[in-house]
Amino acid sequence: QRDVESFAANVLGLRQGKRWQEAVSTALLGDWATPLLAGSSIGPAALAVLRAEAQTIHRQLTPLWRRKANGSRVIPLDTPLGDGLTLYDMVADTPAALDLDISWLPDDVQLAAILAPLDLVERRVAVARAHPAVATWEEAALMVGAPDPAALGNRVRRKLKRLRDRHTLRAAEAAARKAGPTCL
Repeated sequence: QRDVESFAANVLGLRQGKRWQEAVSTALLGDWATPLLAGSSIGPAALAVLRAEAQTIHRQLTPLWRRKANGSRVIPLDTPLGDGLTLYDMVADTPAALDLDISWLPDDVQLAAILAPLDLVERRVAVARAHPAVATWEEAALMVGAPDPAALGNRVRRKLKRLRDRHTLRAAEAAARKAGPTCL
């Protein structure tokens, strides 16, 4: 290990560290030493190839959040910001950044009839799912802070489907009663 670090620093002019050591040792396994097999010595060109290979491998070993883009560090979206917020909550146009604590029912009578039997959490999931930035029921449940978003999202989806079907059936029955008996 010390020999690899010494070689990297003194011969290749690279930095020291665990990732550099791994990158140099991996590069040493490459075909940079082909001139040695032909009986010639290692020249500056072979060392330049080895240095470039080590730099490429080091870049590949560097995690994305440790890299720079346009001179700035890349920060993961799950970086905590305090008070239970993450960077995702601050930059994403999602219902998590909006007030989803609704206790109202919409003006649309049919939609209100379907949403009325839902409890507050289920209603929040339904409203979150209607947001254009939310693609799935699980994501909608995640946005409202459900401990098991997959289960809650699936439950709300199934419940809304049942309520919709029941409302459609009752509306058809009411329309049939209003029309009166049909004579053939």
